[in-house]
Amino acid sequence: MSTRRGLQKAAVDQHLLSLPYYHGFLPREELPYLLKKRGDFLVRMSEVENKKTGKEDERNVIVSVCTGEEKKNKATGQFFDASNMVTRNLVMYQGERGQWWLYSDQKMNSLKDCIDHYRTNSLQAQKGDQDKDLKLSGPVPRATWELHYDNIKLEKQLGHGEFGEAS
Repeated sequence: MSTRRGLQKAAVDQHLLSLPYYHGFLPREELPYLLKKRGDFLVRMSEVENKKTGKEDERNVIVSVCTGEEKKNKATGQFFDASNMVTRNLVMYQGERGQWWLYSDQKMNSLKDCIDHYRTNSLQAQKGDQDKDLKLSGPVPRATWELHYDNIKLEKQLGHGEFGEAS
């Protein structure tokens, strides 16, 4: 069976956009400020660079979840501040028939069904995984100031250059 790890740029499912805990393109650096307690989670999009072409051409749906462990400075042994919790970033997979999963043993009909499954069942990537009792218990909703992608309309390209386009 063939699977898709990434989504085509135009293939952002409307169902995904309607999820209150979907944050769109959110950099990893923002996660510690949003995911504060064990089980806090959100769904976000990530672009992956194609190593052959050097261009970003694949989008992945990522579930980011707080493990509840604090990051420790390896040099000093001191803990960082409380906003620096360990976060796991899990890639969602989608099959040709539209099923979604984190781990191949639990395939669901929709991304929401998959998330709901791991709200009641623990995440366990491998045997002996230290987070075997970790669940997606605290959905972190979009902030009121975050733009909804269906409210953005590109009308006219103003210009372009080496590093991007201006519309």
